[in-house]
Amino acid sequence: MKKITFDYDREADVLCLSFGEPKEAITEEVGNIGVRIDEKTKGIVGVTI
Repeated sequence: MKKITFDYDREADVLCLSFGEPKEAITEEVGNIGVRIDEKTKGIVGVTI
């Protein structure tokens, strides 16, 4: 299981979760949630709420 890290921006009221170490990814919107996807592996590397 990968470590989950998070960062919360109180001013913008945004929570970012990363599965494993944060890395570059593309973001696809699903409702109010951004799903971050690794372009090479097509795996989910995080979410932004």
